[in-house]
Amino acid sequence: MEKALGCSEKGPPLAEQRRVILLGRTVAHSTGELERGIASFCGTRPQWALLDQRGVPAERWVAAAQERQVAGIICVAERVPQIEALRSLGLPMVAVTSAKLPGVSCVAIDEERVARMAAEYFLAQGFESFAHVGHPALAPTPLRREMYRRALKPYTLHVPDYPPWANYIRLTLGRSRALHAAWLKTLPRPLAVFAAYQDAAFAACDAAEEAGLRVPEDVSVLAVGDSQTCTLRSPALSVVDTSDRQRGTAAAAALEAIFERRPALRRTIVPPRGITCRGSTAGPAIADEAVSSALRYIRSHADRPLSVPEVVSCTGVSRRTLEMRFRKLVGHGIHDEIWSQHHRLAEQLLSQTQLSLSDVALRTGFGSAAVLCQSFRRRKGLTPMEFRRQNQSN
Repeated sequence: MEKALGCSEKGPPLAEQRRVILLGRTVAHSTGELERGIASFCGTRPQWALLDQRGVPAERWVAAAQERQVAGIICVAERVPQIEALRSLGLPMVAVTSAKLPGVSCVAIDEERVARMAAEYFLAQGFESFAHVGHPALAPTPLRREMYRRALKPYTLHVPDYPPWANYIRLTLGRSRALHAAWLKTLPRPLAVFAAYQDAAFAACDAAEEAGLRVPEDVSVLAVGDSQTCTLRSPALSVVDTSDRQRGTAAAAALEAIFERRPALRRTIVPPRGITCRGSTAGPAIADEAVSSALRYIRSHADRPLSVPEVVSCTGVSRRTLEMRFRKLVGHGIHDEIWSQHHRLAEQLLSQTQLSLSDVALRTGFGSAAVLCQSFRRRKGLTPMEFRRQNQSN
């Protein structure tokens, strides 16, 4: 049974409604933020009726659109043939995709910024060994891999030797994991793995376990795009936040422009919001066990006030020794790292939630909104609310 999203309860009669079909990935493969962005926009257009058909298989998309006599289409897809098949219907359509399709209005994430963000994140943690996973037959992979390679220069980027897609999908799960595990064992560690999509990241984590490698101590894994599954794994998967709600809103706005025959960009590029740090990248790439322990402790407890003596107590060395080794390997002192991690958490909550400043401060170790505001002005030259307005999607 189809479900209508974001429609006014007192909208126009069915005959006067502009029926828009939503096709593509299911909520299981996302946070649902992209769909909520679309639904939120549609909710302000009483004449729109949004038909949620994300569960329909790709081979049935054309039939689904025809059977429901829709006026427009929003599809979330990476495979060009799927988008081209819908395009053949001649209906107003917007595709949320990284693919470049002449004549099709597309909404895409800024791939260059995604790759640069991932590279800068790993480099800041001290990594010198890098890998990229994701089968090249899947649309986002070649572009993300090349952008990541450029962002990492002059470092070498290790890539597995994937068999052709037709052969790859016939591999058993165990055989695929064994191939990845054998490849991971040949690479220098600690290793930073950037995955083009979630399933590639899950495969890398499973392969590391098969190879007897620890995540994140031996292999850190970062994926593109979030989902409920990312938070349920152990360790939870760190991701580049792909601004899903903002892309959803942009897709619906682009479709409205087509409906109203207004000038519209053929390709709307949306910047990523940042990196959501979880357990799969919690371990810094530092061989010194005391410094590594201090960094892990700070990053695991940055949601509450921390002191330098508390951090020192978890390392088994003196404060003077730890301070010297920490500054040499990390590039700044323990106190600076504590406040950097408080800020990282605060920036994440400010850009991804509507929590009050007091709640943000209490959940990120600042203690009060006044301290949060003072620290933001000193470090960033703007207030927390100014930061939120600049970084939060609609």
